[in-house]
Amino acid sequence: MLLGNNSNTYFVASGFGKQSDWYQNILKTPTVSIQVGRQRMDVMTHPMTPEESGEAMISYARRYPKAAKVICRQVGYRVDGSEADYRTVEREAIPFVSLYPLEN
Repeated sequence: MLLGNNSNTYFVASGFGKQSDWYQNILKTPTVSIQVGRQRMDVMTHPMTPEESGEAMISYARRYPKAAKVICRQVGYRVDGSEADYRTVEREAIPFVSLYPLEN
């Protein structure tokens, strides 16, 4: 899941948790290259706190309620759509990472 906002900051969820290879890689090497559409950019990554991750998931769920429930179900959680449920899933299973473009 990739979310963008007006400040060119992107948020990515690690659907398979903190043990995902890519998540472990960014912990070791936080500067990476990404492609969004046709645009390539170098970014600095920052693992978000469980609280920040919960807020990012709630924001996503507000925009895409059906998709948010499917994502949670895929990692073994059934959610009722409440903010409390999404915060629990993020705290326990799906960390988010923020991506900030580096100045060229």
